[in-house]
Amino acid sequence: MIKNWIFSLTLLVASVPYALSSESVTLQLKWKHQFQFAGYYAALEKGFYAEEGLDVAIREAEPEMDPIEVVVNGEAEFGVGTSELLLLHNHFKPVVVLGVIFQHSPLALLSSASLPESNLYSNIQQVQDLRNKPIMIEANSAELMAYLSKEGLSRDTLKIVKHSFNTSDVMAGRVAAMSVYTTDEVFEFERLGEPYTLFRPKDSGVDFYGDNLFTTIHELKHHPKRVAAFRRASFKGWRYAMDHPSEIVDLIYERYSQRHTKAHLMFEAEKMKDLLESELISPGYMTSKRWHHIAKVYVEQGSLSADYSLDDFLYRSEEGVSADLVKRWGLGASLITIILLSFLAYVWRLNRRLDKRTSWLRTVVDNTPTAMVIMDSQGKIIEWNHQAEQIFAWASEDIIGQSVYDYVVPLGDQNKFRRMIANLFDRREVKVAEGWSRTNRNKLVLCEWHYAVLQPGRVVAMANDITERKALENKLKELAHSDALTGIGNRTLFFEKLEEAIALAKRRKERVAVLFIDLDDFKIVNDQYGHEVGDVVLCEVVQRIKMAVREADVLARIGGDEFVLILHDCESNAHARQVAEKVLFNLERPLQVAGLTVTVGGSIGISMYPDNGEKTADILKSADRAMYEVKQKEKNGVGIAPPRSRLGKKAH
Repeated sequence: MIKNWIFSLTLLVASVPYALSSESVTLQLKWKHQFQFAGYYAALEKGFYAEEGLDVAIREAEPEMDPIEVVVNGEAEFGVGTSELLLLHNHFKPVVVLGVIFQHSPLALLSSASLPESNLYSNIQQVQDLRNKPIMIEANSAELMAYLSKEGLSRDTLKIVKHSFNTSDVMAGRVAAMSVYTTDEVFEFERLGEPYTLFRPKDSGVDFYGDNLFTTIHELKHHPKRVAAFRRASFKGWRYAMDHPSEIVDLIYERYSQRHTKAHLMFEAEKMKDLLESELISPGYMTSKRWHHIAKVYVEQGSLSADYSLDDFLYRSEEGVSADLVKRWGLGASLITIILLSFLAYVWRLNRRLDKRTSWLRTVVDNTPTAMVIMDSQGKIIEWNHQAEQIFAWASEDIIGQSVYDYVVPLGDQNKFRRMIANLFDRREVKVAEGWSRTNRNKLVLCEWHYAVLQPGRVVAMANDITERKALENKLKELAHSDALTGIGNRTLFFEKLEEAIALAKRRKERVAVLFIDLDDFKIVNDQYGHEVGDVVLCEVVQRIKMAVREADVLARIGGDEFVLILHDCESNAHARQVAEKVLFNLERPLQVAGLTVTVGGSIGISMYPDNGEKTADILKSADRAMYEVKQKEKNGVGIAPPRSRLGKKAH
């Protein structure tokens, strides 16, 4: 029976590559060969696919081709698609997302900022200026449509024309804007020194994934090992490509395509770093929560039914653990830990002498990805496996016989740890806890610990180092709620905080003010000095706004040069105006940036809860309208939205 247990456990913890006979599969790209698909070239050329027993053909997209249909129709086993895959899934297309490459989509709209005044499209300063003007938007760009809708541009106000994929059409003013990848077409404008304006969905809270690796339900059902192998090798290729961009640029240029120069390909590689978050996030990482956020945007824009489902849409590993978990073991390690703990307790009770038969057990235990420590009731260490050496940096010969309190448990946690051990002996149950542990590297690691009692008077403790995973989770939470450039809240955080402020004000019978701040003529700063200077100016603007408000007030960036401010417990319109005027005073002072003197002003609209409604959207719209009226009349001023009752009288 022990042999059967060990055999089963070994199968669970072992990682055996899927590499039998070589199988031929095709990957359908969504565009032409370029650095955008670098990881797949790396996986092929470095032999990662071959190691998994796969013979992979990488096929670039052809004109008029729909890459998703190619995969769905069985002409390719795998493909690369946008977040529009979610819409297709809910329209009964059998697609399954295997992982995400771009944590933030590079899709945007680009317009020229250097057209002569005589050109009809010469004064595109904000996305609303694209209304009823010709825009080239590529297929499968539902996120752009969601963004435009969110900015008040319904489909019937858009004049969408066939995409030429030629930047000269924008430079020459033949169209008002075109959809681009910020990693690609922007290069031509920068190479030629042509000023441009980018309208990015992310600036309005439409922060989608980009370039999702996908397959079909049929492929996953009939070839699960092949899918797992392809996925594994692909993401290994992406890790290699982002670590060796120059090598992969040479590879693409020499073997795949000379459509782009090496300088263009390196531009792509550099721009992709931030979008992939490659230094922090493993290739392929995705969360169901983020997909729900994407779905919510589609629902709000009417593109997706409110009863949408993610069932069968997101890849899950064979163990049943979500594929979006970080690192190789993730939560799977916790599952293995619990099974192994139960097994150890069983073996110890069955055979206290631990004779030769347990050498099998020793082999398994020493090769698990989980640290194992066996101690007595006083904390004296009796066993210390190889993974414990790796995590805590203490060699087994140095630590066996020592006290866990002297080497592992932090001083401030020792009393709590003693109580926990005592309770273990009383209750005879498996205890799971997270906590910081000391190491021989003069630092702490955050571990997920599992404890169980062994007879007689022994405790087995098994630990997984979750320091990186927790840091990643915290970073992702921060990314979901913060503006990448300025570090303040984004649109998502603003609406959450405004809902909280309204709920609190309702209970306390208080008022809440919202200030909509739009910088005046900020486009001129970008056009004259470039986007890098513009970014520095935006960061300085944030600091100056903060100087005018209380720490408890909430500042967020909801557009390129648009900010909103929530004032809690605002006594009156006069108090809100006083704060707004203080903000304007701070903004009017000249900025010194890169040896330049830059001056910006602002137009501010104010709305109040409950005067302008009880819904967040109504309050924001009222502030937006008040700001717009200021900007139309004089700029650099403050306007207060009239209460709803007065608006009603005007309508009559």
